[in-house]
Amino acid sequence: MRKPPSPFFRTSLKPNLQTEICKPRQSVACNHNIALRCKLYQTLAYGAKLVKGQPPTAIPPSAHVSGEMDSYFLTGLKTLSYEIFEKKPNFFDYIFISVGEGGGISMLFAGFQDTEELFRARVPALVGVYLSTQNSIVDDLSTSGIHGTLADFSISVTGGFKIKVEDSEIIEAMRVLARSEGLFAEPAAAVALAGLMKAVDWGLVGKNSRVLYILTGSGLKDPVAIGTLIGVKARGVEDEGVPGINDTKKAILNILYVEPAYGYRIWKKLKEMGIEKTLPDVYIALRDLLNDGLIKATVTARGGRVSKIYELTTRGRKYVELLLSY
Repeated sequence: MRKPPSPFFRTSLKPNLQTEICKPRQSVACNHNIALRCKLYQTLAYGAKLVKGQPPTAIPPSAHVSGEMDSYFLTGLKTLSYEIFEKKPNFFDYIFISVGEGGGISMLFAGFQDTEELFRARVPALVGVYLSTQNSIVDDLSTSGIHGTLADFSISVTGGFKIKVEDSEIIEAMRVLARSEGLFAEPAAAVALAGLMKAVDWGLVGKNSRVLYILTGSGLKDPVAIGTLIGVKARGVEDEGVPGINDTKKAILNILYVEPAYGYRIWKKLKEMGIEKTLPDVYIALRDLLNDGLIKATVTARGGRVSKIYELTTRGRKYVELLLSY
């Protein structure tokens, strides 16, 4: 098998077990006023320490802050390959997985590289399922992730393929999974199943193929977004509902829940939260929130320039409080 385009697969994902993994570490859950309580409770249940407000400037030595470039986080994803091999060695023809930043599918391939070298195991074809638009309600799946090159390599070298899905296909996949298997998936997780269903319809996967679909998250993570997807009205929100509220817009609402802010300030705050959006994208989201009646804008003059300061409407404040109530 060809070597990956970066030593990242091999070197940075092999920490010294005695000097690093065995050290007691304390996770830090940084609350940016954006996390739904149901997600926050999951983090705290694993023993994380909650730090309110912005991340501390000096992380204590005993703390470990995880992220998309963190070797512990990525190595954890890699072990999924080992579990698949242990349960069903050389069994699956295709593995379908949702692709956002690209770390999941890249590390899945890295793990299968190990099983191939150690046990001469066959590597299944990896299929990456992507969102067809950045404006999807599943906004936490980026379409141009930081591991995009590695993801592309993983798909290509295993003989897999890419496929894109629409919101309507994700909704249908969620319904099928819940009603046929009794599994409640979050929208980001249902992306992979939607891709599998489309691949079968298009004849890209044979009816006798052995396929594994990786369910990456429970639907309980984001009940409000799922309620919007399946047509269930949220408590406390006006009858017309609030369509198209993705994670970026939720973040903006949470920022404005703390205090009014100018567009540029909101953009900076989003970057601090790890949400990489262009300034025009932020203003498009603000326009949509204005149209939905969740925020309002007041024209002000400062430094000889005319600017708009944004704040929540009563409806917008109720919506944020609804998010926090779950």
